[in-house]
Amino acid sequence: FFLNIGLSGAPNPEKVLVAALLLIAIPAKGWLFHNVLLLFRLRARTAFLTSLSLGSYSEFGLIVAAIGASSGWLAPEWITIIAIALSLSFVGASPLNAYSHQLYERFSEYLCRRQRDMRIADEAEIDPGDADVMILGMGRVGAGAYDSLHRDKGRTPVGIDADPYIVSRHREEGRNVIQGSATDADFWHRLQLDHGKIRLVLLALPQLSENLFAASHLVEGGFDGQIGAIVRYRDDEDVLVEAGVHMVFDLYAEAGSGFAQHVCSLAPQPAADSDQRQTSYNYP
Repeated sequence: FFLNIGLSGAPNPEKVLVAALLLIAIPAKGWLFHNVLLLFRLRARTAFLTSLSLGSYSEFGLIVAAIGASSGWLAPEWITIIAIALSLSFVGASPLNAYSHQLYERFSEYLCRRQRDMRIADEAEIDPGDADVMILGMGRVGAGAYDSLHRDKGRTPVGIDADPYIVSRHREEGRNVIQGSATDADFWHRLQLDHGKIRLVLLALPQLSENLFAASHLVEGGFDGQIGAIVRYRDDEDVLVEAGVHMVFDLYAEAGSGFAQHVCSLAPQPAADSDQRQTSYNYP
C-alpha cells in the first residue's frame, strides 16, 4: 500500500508548501491531546509524553485519504500532499520523543500546575509500607535479590517495576511489588520514601541510563542510606560510583561466581587417594 502511495505522484514545490502548511496544526493537535488526558485525571508527565507520541500525523489518515481519492471525494494530488505531511511530522516528532524526558524535566513545574489534584488509581501516591529495602526493577536479577533478602536475610523488601504484567505476576507469587517507573521524575515525587525505614536501595534496571537517573534522584532527594546497582560492563562502574552508588556488582562476574559456588556445593568431593576415588565413584 505505502509503495503504491509513493509511486502515485512525485512531489513538487507546491505540494511541499501545502504539506508544510498542514504541519501548523500539529502543535494544536498535541495541545488538544494533552488537555484531554489531563481532563481524565492523568498526571502531567503521562499527558505530556502521550501527546508527544500522538502529536504526529497517523499513517491511518493516509489510508483514509487514499479511500477518499478512490471514491472521488479528494483530488489524487492530496494523497501525495498528505504523504509528505505525514513524513515530515514523523521527522519532527523523532527528536522530540528522543528527548521527551529531558523536555518534561525542563517544563515540569509549569505542566504540573495544570494537572488535577485527584488522579486515577494507577497514578496515585506510592507508599512502600513497612519495607526496609527497595528494589528498582523486578526482572530476573531484581526478583532473585528480592527472594534472597526476604528468605535468607529476613528483610522486608518492596519491588518497583513499570511493567503491569510483571507486577501482577510477582503479586500472584506473593511478592510485595508496586507498579512505578524509576525513570519518571514524578515517580520520585509520588514516592513516600520513609528514610527511617528504607536504608537500602538496589538498582536492578536493565539500562545504565536508568540506574543513573534513579541514583541521581535518590541523592538529590536526600536519601542517606546505601545504594547498590548492577552493571553489565566494567566501564560503567566508575560512572555509577560518581553518581552516588555505594556498591556496584558486575552482573556477569557475580553470576559466574555464584554459578561456580553452586556447582561446588552440589558436586561430590573426590577422596584423598586414587583407590578411594575409584571406590567412591564406582569406576570399573
